[in-house]
Order: sequence, then structure tokens, then C-alpha cells
Amino acid sequence: MIIMIFDRFTRDESEEIISDEEFVSRKEFKKLKRLINAHQYHIDNVYMFYNLEPTPILKDMLDLSYGLLAFFDNVCRSHDILYWIDDDTLLNVIRNGQLMAFSEKISVAVMKSDLDKLNYAVKLEIGRLGLNNLKYDHDKLEMSLVCPEIEAKLLSVAISSLDDIDGSIVKSSKNNKTERNNVFPLDEIHLNEHSFMIPAHPNDYLRQLNGKNYIKAISELHDSGKLNQLKSNEDILKSHISILDNANENFE
Repeated sequence: MIIMIFDRFTRDESEEIISDEEFVSRKEFKKLKRLINAHQYHIDNVYMFYNLEPTPILKDMLDLSYGLLAFFDNVCRSHDILYWIDDDTLLNVIRNGQLMAFSEKISVAVMKSDLDKLNYAVKLEIGRLGLNNLKYDHDKLEMSLVCPEIEAKLLSVAISSLDDIDGSIVKSSKNNKTERNNVFPLDEIHLNEHSFMIPAHPNDYLRQLNGKNYIKAISELHDSGKLNQLKSNEDILKSHISILDNANENFE
């Protein structure tokens, strides 16, 4: 609701028009603002006076994210496939210097011309390393880590394909364009003892492909039910982290 209120004054002409009935009154707005300010005051004090440490499950989810992305990175490097971190994952890396532990997916991109090679490489390496809990859907372009213990998907790598057309990089799903030099030559970023590929000019890349409001991108978050199951059985995450660590070591 807060976003809707402010978007009324900063709305892009191409966005859908929102009716007046969907907005709160000035009195309701001021009440909501006081409530937000009160919460912000308490949050500021928490950060000022306490040294906050992540809970074990947050650290494990983050380690799992790095392990899965490192596996994808190893597959691509071993088979000479260019890829880069994309979308909300790229935004979080640039803004916060790390992956998102609480996101359902890791977003990456490849050139459309490499898709056949990628499909072959991912399936080959999953089979070669005997990663039974790692599934690849070449139709959805998604590599998922599934967990039989809770009958759910833990995490996935979502792959976007892009075309090179007349010197511009075009995102197939959105048909948005970015200049080729915003992507290539790819740059490298070091995160948590891993190296991953990112576009040459990540902010310009995100802005041109996703619009000027790209900074508002929100990831698909883990549902609380799944997290509660994982929290009650921390060995599940640790076992999958170990499996990915062993697989990544076999690439070296």
C-alpha cells in the first residue's frame, strides 16, 4: 500500500492507472506514517546498540546459495559457456555485496546461442557427479536442488537467454534491449571465496533491461512453512551443502 501511495505521484505514463478508491485518506496516511516511523525508530536502536549475528539457518541458506551458483559457474567454465549473474540476484550483489540467503532462486543469464551447449553440459555434469537431488528442466531453463526429506525444492538457478541483435543484447522474455558493451567483456566478482561473472556495467545493464525502477526488484522469498521444516532439521541443509562442496571440488 505504501508503494502505491508514492507511485501515484511518481508513476510512469506507461504504468497501469490506479483508481482513487485504492488510496488511503490523508488522515489514514498520517497514521500509517507515524506507525512506520515508530518501527523505524526501534529498528535504528536495535542496529545501534546490538551486534546482530545471522542465525545458523541463514548462514546455511547462504552457503547453499554459494554452493549451487559455484556448481553452475564450474559447469559453464568447464564447457566454455559465457554466463553472468542477472536480475534481482545481480542487484543484491551490487547493492549488498552478497547473494540473498532468503531467496527461492538465483538469477543468471546466458546467450541464446549457448543454450544447446548449456543444456548438454548441465545434464552431463549432474550425471557424471551422481547428483540425484539436482534436477535440470531445459524447457523452463531451471536447475533445481530438491529435498526429498521435506518434499520441496530448496533452491534453483533460473536461467534467462539473451540474443545479440545488431550490436544490442536483447532479453528474450521481455524483448528489452541493452547496449552490448554493458555486458561484454564480462567482469568478475569475488564473493565468499568464490568468483562469479557479472556484466561489464551492471547498473546500466539492469536499468536498460528492467527500466528505471529496477532498484525495486523483489526476489521470490522462501515460504515460512519450508523454513520451519528446515530449522527443525538443520542436518538437511548441511548435508546438501556438503554434497555441493564435494561436487565443486571435483571440478578443480
